[in-house]
Amino acid sequence: MRSALPVLLAVVVLAALAPPASASIVLGEHIAGVRLGDPLSAVTARHGAPSRKLVGDEEGDYGLFWDRIRLHALMLTADDTVGLVSTTSTTQRTSRHIGPGVRASTARRRLTGERCATYYDGDRRREVLGCDVRSRTGATTTFVIWSGRVREVVLSRTG
Repeated sequence: MRSALPVLLAVVVLAALAPPASASIVLGEHIAGVRLGDPLSAVTARHGAPSRKLVGDEEGDYGLFWDRIRLHALMLTADDTVGLVSTTSTTQRTSRHIGPGVRASTARRRLTGERCATYYDGDRRREVLGCDVRSRTGATTTFVIWSGRVREVVLSRTG
């Protein structure tokens, strides 16, 4: 019995470190279970009340933030539905283990069908590399990269 204890302990530790069975980022579909077009009520039912709300200078859309899980949703004022969702959480991953915190070289090697372009991000005041993966549903998943790592994953409508 004594010799089985280290093996059992190793199994328990490895199980705790294993990635989740399902991906929390599904290309073209959802991030953390939040889909484009979801009503505000569905998002708050899943993640609770947002930590903060950001309203721009003009009338219209507004941003909601769940700081604890590093999730952001742009809500469309016309019908209070999700128009964009993004994450900077290093715990969020695709089925191919791509997400914030992953090395850019690893992400580029694991992505398929992506189109990448460098652009100036005014909010961050820096050049970033955006790698878009377009889906048949009309949604685009963008991996925002700078300083050698994926920093944010954004799900939005194409065009």
